[in-house]
Amino acid sequence: MRKIPAIISISLAAATLFSCSYDSSEIENGITDLENRVAALEQKADYLESQLKAVSEFVSGNFISRVGTDEKGNFVITYQDRNGEKKTVTLAKASDLDKSPMIGTAEYEGVLYWRQTKDNGATWEWITDKDGDKMPVSGPAPVVGIDKDGYWTVNGESTGVLAKDMTGNIFKNIAADSESGLVVFSLTDGSSFSVRYNESLAIAFTTPSFLAVESYSAPVEVGYKVSGTMAKDAVVDYLTAYNVKVKVNESLKTISVTMEEGAEEGNVVIMATSGDDIVYKPLFFSYGKTVIDFENYIKDNELITPLGEPVINLGGDMTPFTVRISHNIDVEASVAQENASWLKAVNTKALQTSEFNFVAEYFESKTNTPREGRIILKNSLYEVSTSIIVKQSPIVKGGGGGGDDPSEDKGISDVGTFMEFVRSVNAGASTTRWENADGEVCLLADIDLTGIDWTPIGNAAGEGSGIPAYSFANAFKGKFNGKGHSITGINWTCDMSKNNVYGLFGAADGATISNLVVGAAGDAITLTGSPDVTPSVAGIVGYAENVTISNVTNNVSIILEGECPQAMPASLAGIIGSGSDVTVGGKTKEEAVKNNGDILVKSKVANAQAGGTGLQVAGIMSYVKNGKESQFINCTNNGHLTGPNGRSGGVLASIQGTEKAGNKVTISKCVNAGLIEDNYLDYDGYTNAKRIGGIIGGSEAADVTVESCVNSGNIFSHTGCRAGGFVGHFKGGIITGCSNTGIILSHITPQAEDHSGGDGPGWAAGYCNIKISGCTRGGKVGEWADFKSNPEGAPDATIYNAYGYQNSKYFNASDNQ
Repeated sequence: MRKIPAIISISLAAATLFSCSYDSSEIENGITDLENRVAALEQKADYLESQLKAVSEFVSGNFISRVGTDEKGNFVITYQDRNGEKKTVTLAKASDLDKSPMIGTAEYEGVLYWRQTKDNGATWEWITDKDGDKMPVSGPAPVVGIDKDGYWTVNGESTGVLAKDMTGNIFKNIAADSESGLVVFSLTDGSSFSVRYNESLAIAFTTPSFLAVESYSAPVEVGYKVSGTMAKDAVVDYLTAYNVKVKVNESLKTISVTMEEGAEEGNVVIMATSGDDIVYKPLFFSYGKTVIDFENYIKDNELITPLGEPVINLGGDMTPFTVRISHNIDVEASVAQENASWLKAVNTKALQTSEFNFVAEYFESKTNTPREGRIILKNSLYEVSTSIIVKQSPIVKGGGGGGDDPSEDKGISDVGTFMEFVRSVNAGASTTRWENADGEVCLLADIDLTGIDWTPIGNAAGEGSGIPAYSFANAFKGKFNGKGHSITGINWTCDMSKNNVYGLFGAADGATISNLVVGAAGDAITLTGSPDVTPSVAGIVGYAENVTISNVTNNVSIILEGECPQAMPASLAGIIGSGSDVTVGGKTKEEAVKNNGDILVKSKVANAQAGGTGLQVAGIMSYVKNGKESQFINCTNNGHLTGPNGRSGGVLASIQGTEKAGNKVTISKCVNAGLIEDNYLDYDGYTNAKRIGGIIGGSEAADVTVESCVNSGNIFSHTGCRAGGFVGHFKGGIITGCSNTGIILSHITPQAEDHSGGDGPGWAAGYCNIKISGCTRGGKVGEWADFKSNPEGAPDATIYNAYGYQNSKYFNASDNQ
């Protein structure tokens, strides 16, 4: 085991040096807790190394003879090693698949080698030996450990990756395929390899493993077959039996099972033995006939019961409908593969439910010939299924900008058609009928949504009350081109207890949104209620992953009148609430993105956190989650941004990450011209609970670049928080070529005579632990209490008030203008 003694010895030394009088039990408890944590880290490192050695053994050995699982779901593998010795190893299946792996494999010139990642899988590098050569998987495994600071090490070198941030398991799945004669190992890094499979002993039944028994007096006959290299001398019998009587006939190779009178369920475990090899396989029984019967369906809020054959009749419009059944076993609903292009199951899982949702796509044709599809209701365990026929009649003559004439400009030209598009996206249906030759859904006219009860385009479900996390349901994944048109009449109320993501688009995944104006003067989204799940709200997109937005202007204000619970980082923004891997704006002025909407927090919220767990408010994007890369180029905020806690920024509020693990984010040629304040209504109870900056509110990510940006907006902290023309709080990264002309006011904690220490406002930064370069000072910096009535009277920016904190340590006047 790799020992980590330094942590304990340092703790003991601290107790000795600095504790003249202390409660020894507290020290002892603390040491015990520390020892437990150290032991857990050592165990994690040892287990990962054992997995790596197992992979090397599998790849270099002759064959695998058995693949099974234990009662905990772990994989149990029996194999022959390179010396011909038979071995058995138990391997845990990764349960923390939300975390990235640290080590994986990849093939190079026909050879499988070990590789590692230091940035959550964004990039990989080969693991090399002491001579600098790539390490083949068939050779010795890498030596892994965890150092005294809690970081993974590989071959003695620190990776800079915290042990808690990455999974210690490498096996995602292990499956034996008797037909191909291979065992396929799938790893958590997405790679896989296969090993020859020569099964020694197996038993298979001629029936499903789950059987329905309709009579207590009539036995159920189950045939079996024994296979494998040891099958010739195998003996078959039963090990245990519950509520059933069992007879095994080895000559006929049958198992006869009779359920005991009055029993509702039973089971038997059958075993096959040959020499030292033993395999077990269960059979399960339930009393009664298995039933899956189609009853009726719901379409357009109407309950319809078919007469005769189980057939569902639909018109040509995109149609959501619900199938209702009667059943006494679990049912899984699906659509026949040949109909999957137009008939879709919606959020349907194998549960004990009696209703299943589907949607039929829009159907247009030059003839009146209907199309026919098939819904399948089945239980795989009992191998019971039934089918329902769906018949859809076409719309013979097209409409809504989607006609048969190839010269017709496809798109959306009125509110009715726009709402059809919205319903199609939210039902998981196709948007093809509105797409042009480039696959874009285009606006052909301005859209006025006055009086519309709004449901955002695309949806996702929140996954907790912490960092914004959502699972996509039916996110918008296409291309939306506004063609310079506007969507107005936006006066919506969002109850945050019912909506996790909200905006014109609720959730977008891999989408492109361009050439669009959203909202007019006075348009607003009002937020009410108290959320249980972290909300993300914006004028354009609530939550976005891998999305590109260009040449878009938002005029919709966000008004918070509801609650923001303690430590919940609700994300409010003009363009994107939260997400990752986005590109907003572009290198040309034609691609620029602008926010003119205000974000006004009018309620006294419970959340009083100052950093990334507080309320997040931004002109462009509120919360940038860890990802591969996000870019914000030629973006402008003109909106008035407020929020009494958390972080606020003209471009971004928060960037997730650490000083060692980067989240690559570039902010280039962006402008904040809007007023940014914290507690603008002067509620009691907020003191230094905010980080605000003209460009970024707060960031601790290592790989952030802020370049050629301008802040001309005023930054006012009523509560005495860290406030800066460029950034409020900034750890790591680069700030270069930026300028400030805004007035920065907050409470000033005086600096020492050498301008070290201190806290409060700075024309560049409130807090910043890197040295900026090529930046131009300007504007004014002063004490809020002294100049709130006359901001213009505040002192001019100087080389001594660039940073509110540690100005002399981190600001170099010679590097800036």
